[in-house]
Amino acid sequence: MPTARARALVAALIVSCAPAAGAWGQASPSSLPVPDRRPVAITNVTVIDMTGAPARPGMTVVVSGEYVTGLGRTDSVAIPTSAVIVDGTGRFLIPGLWDMHVHLDDPEIWHLHPTSAEKELQFPLLIANGVTGVRDMGGGLEQVLRWRAQIEAGLRPGPKIFVGPLVDGPPPQWQGSIIASTAAEGREAVRALDRRGMDFIKVYQRLPRDVFLAIAEEARRRGLPFAGHVPSRVGAAEASDAGQRSMEHLFGLHLATSSREEEFQRFIDSVFALGRGPGRAVTLLTSGADPRLWASHDTAKAAALFARFVRNGTYQTPTMRAFWGYANVTDSAVLRDPRLRYAPRFLRDYWAAQRAAATGPGAERRLGELRAAWPHAMALIGRMHRAGVPMLVGTDLGAQPYNFPGFAIHEEIALLVEAGMPPMAALQAATVNAARFLGVLDSFGTVEWGKVADLVLLDADPLADIRNTSRIRAVVLRGHLYGRTELDAMLRAATAVAAAPGSGGARKAPAR
Repeated sequence: MPTARARALVAALIVSCAPAAGAWGQASPSSLPVPDRRPVAITNVTVIDMTGAPARPGMTVVVSGEYVTGLGRTDSVAIPTSAVIVDGTGRFLIPGLWDMHVHLDDPEIWHLHPTSAEKELQFPLLIANGVTGVRDMGGGLEQVLRWRAQIEAGLRPGPKIFVGPLVDGPPPQWQGSIIASTAAEGREAVRALDRRGMDFIKVYQRLPRDVFLAIAEEARRRGLPFAGHVPSRVGAAEASDAGQRSMEHLFGLHLATSSREEEFQRFIDSVFALGRGPGRAVTLLTSGADPRLWASHDTAKAAALFARFVRNGTYQTPTMRAFWGYANVTDSAVLRDPRLRYAPRFLRDYWAAQRAAATGPGAERRLGELRAAWPHAMALIGRMHRAGVPMLVGTDLGAQPYNFPGFAIHEEIALLVEAGMPPMAALQAATVNAARFLGVLDSFGTVEWGKVADLVLLDADPLADIRNTSRIRAVVLRGHLYGRTELDAMLRAATAVAAAPGSGGARKAPAR
C-alpha cells in the first residue's frame, strides 16, 4: 500500500498546487492571456541548468525571440533596453518540464463526448504548471496533430508535442488503435506511420511476439523509434534487445525479475493461445500485482536486467502518480481536492463511477492487490536508478482518476524522490532526460545559451524540497513570458470551462 509518507507527500502537493485565495475570478473560457513578446531578462536568479553542474546563484538569463541569448553572472550580462525585467532574487530557474506519458485525446473517454473546450482546457493547466513539452502516447491521432499544428503556428499556447500512434494486436484494448495481427501487418503499420512523419510508434500489450519483432525490425530499418508497453508475450529483456526505447508503467518488469519468469510466461502464452483476451490472471502478472512475483524476486536476475537496460539505452517511465490514483480512488480525501474545480463535469462523473466500481468484495480485493504492489514498485524504481537505468517522468494524463493535467507532474517527480531518486536526478528525468530521449537535446532540456527558452521560475529551491517545483512564479514558453498574473488568468479560464454545462455523462468504470 502507498506508504503514509507517500500519501502525505501527495497531500502536501495538492495543497501547494491549489490556487491562492481570491484567484477564482471569472474569465472567458474562449480567451487566454497574451504573453509579453518583448525580450525578457531574469536577473540575479539561481540557475539549476540540469546539465549536472551545481546550482549557480547570482545569474542573469536573457531571452530574445524564442531563444536564450544571454546567460552569465548578473554583473557581466548585457540586457536589452526594451527587455522586461523579472527580479529573480531568492528564486530558482529550471528548464521547462516534460510530461513523457500523456493521452491528450484519450479514447477511454470518447464515449462521453467531451466538448472541444473541455478537451482543450488541459493546455492552460499544463502551461500554468510549467509543462512545456509532452509525449502523446496514443489516442485521437488526427485531433492531436491538429492541436500540434495550431501550437506550432502560434494559434494557441501549448506544450511542444511529440506523437506516437498506438499499435496493438487483436482485439485491441482501445478505440483508435492500429491493429496488427500478422508480421506483415506490423511492418506495413511502421511504413505507413513513417510516411506520415510520426515521431515514434507506441507498441501495446496484445501484440503477438512475432508481430512485435517484425515491428521492431522494420522500425530499426527506418530509424523510427518505438516505445510503450512490454507486450504480454514478449519479455522485458527481449524487448530491450529488440530496441524498445522506453517501457511504461513498469509493466513486465516484476515478471522479468522473477525466478519463475519462464513458468509464468508459459501460462500467459497458453491463455493467448486459446484466443481469449488476457484476463485478470494475465493482467496481474504483467502489471506486477501478482504477489507470487514479489515472493520469487531474483536480485541477481534483476541486476542483469538493469545492466541490459543501461547497455541498450532503454528508458523507464514509471507513471506512479497514475498508480497512486487507482490505489487511492476510494479515499475520501480525493473528494476534497481543490483541483476538482479544474475537471469538467463529465470527467468528475467518470471518476465517481470509478470510485463506485472499486467498492464491494471483489473490487476491494483487486484494490488490495494494487496497494500491496506499491512498495515493490517503488523499490524497483530505486534499484533501477542506482543501477544507472535512465528514467523519464510521465503521468499517464487522460482518464486516470484524479490525475490533473500539469499538477500531476509535480506529484510524479516527488514520488520518484520518495522511491529513492535524489531531487536532481528526478528533475533531470523531467527535463534533460526527456530531451535526450527525444533527440532534441541541442534545443531543449537544459538552461543554456542558444537553446529554446522554455523555462520555469520557482519561488523556492527544488533541490532542498522537491515539492518546491509547484511554487511557480513565472513560465517562459518558447520565449513568451507568462508571469503569475497571466498564469492565474489561465487557471481562472480553466475553471470557467470546467464549470460550464458539458455534453458528457458517467458510465460504469471498466474493470482493470
